[in-house]
Amino acid sequence: MRFSTRATIGWLILTWAAVACAPAAQGAELKIVGEAAVLMEMHTGKILWQRNKDLSMAPASTTKIMTALIVLERNKLSDITIVPAEATSATGGTAKLQKNERLAIEQLLFAMLIGSANDAAVTLAKHTGGSVAKFVGMMNNKARGLGALQSSFRNPTGLPEKGHVTTARDLAVITRAALQHPEFRRIVAAKQHPWKSAEWQGTLKNSNDLLDNYPGAIGVKTGSTREAGFCLVGAAARGTETFIAVILKSSEKAVWEDARILLDHGFRNFSAMSLVEPGKTILTSKVDGKKVAIAAAAPAHYVGPTNDGRPPQMQIALDELALPIAKGEIVGEAVFRKGDKELARVDLISRVAVQRRPFDLSRILAAAGAVLLALFLLLLRRHRRRKRYIFARRGNRLRF
Repeated sequence: MRFSTRATIGWLILTWAAVACAPAAQGAELKIVGEAAVLMEMHTGKILWQRNKDLSMAPASTTKIMTALIVLERNKLSDITIVPAEATSATGGTAKLQKNERLAIEQLLFAMLIGSANDAAVTLAKHTGGSVAKFVGMMNNKARGLGALQSSFRNPTGLPEKGHVTTARDLAVITRAALQHPEFRRIVAAKQHPWKSAEWQGTLKNSNDLLDNYPGAIGVKTGSTREAGFCLVGAAARGTETFIAVILKSSEKAVWEDARILLDHGFRNFSAMSLVEPGKTILTSKVDGKKVAIAAAAPAHYVGPTNDGRPPQMQIALDELALPIAKGEIVGEAVFRKGDKELARVDLISRVAVQRRPFDLSRILAAAGAVLLALFLLLLRRHRRRKRYIFARRGNRLRF
């Protein structure tokens, strides 16, 4: 049972072991070649550095990140699909797929994400959407749902097409969503993968140089066309920090250095921490003599400058509670702040169901006593009213 009134029960200081680094000046200009770029922290989605983040640009094969995200959400890796005729006419990089060839979704994802195979992308799109056109509609709907509002997709491959555009910010948002799928992370982080199909067999090799040359790299996708230039979405994880770097329209050599500069900027100047993890008990409260274990309903993270040693604070406000309390019932709220700035807020829930005591003699006696007292007061009141009425009648007789 919940009531709207909340009682703030105090501030808790969170401990944070910050990484000891000598940070560069925050907001310093980074010397990168790409015309548009974004550095995003994975857990919070916070943009830490940007250049022309909302400029509409051709994404080339980084488009396949969105293609893979939708395919993973709507298929099992073990599902088998049949290569359609239209996939065999795909231009650009291909896996030499043959019409009516049967392959697993997982194999096609490796071909698309590591080998950047356009015939694999078309096959996956038609299998998932029923037609390539319907799948493209799903891509645009997903983009809007993620908040990538300036993206407009025309195909699942990234081949040049009028109106097929995105932005560095949108691409970072899409990549952040894709990286939350363990299967996606595993595939894009693979340096190579064995391949066998009707036409050829061998090894798919990942063209992402970061995997060999940048500590903690986890992919993600390369892309290049004459219109788009050289594009790269890179990501790397070290300890609690994961950063996403997006570079659009760079040069063949500079794109790798652009990614390193952005990722280095993240690891040298920012530290991330988990403010609260869902499911873990934050505190225990007593309600009618029974303990209620309280946990966060969702995770909360924070990223900030490495040299800012002030710890975040957590303020807990609990509702006025009464038994019974259901498992997962919202019982309050936690607000995280650093100074005057609010970082995050999450609902607090009961970890387990807490029922009323089946038999509580003291409560029964107390209730019975209250009832008897009420009856006694009622009878006493009626008795006094009756005496006043009798006296009044006698008085009337005397006067008349």
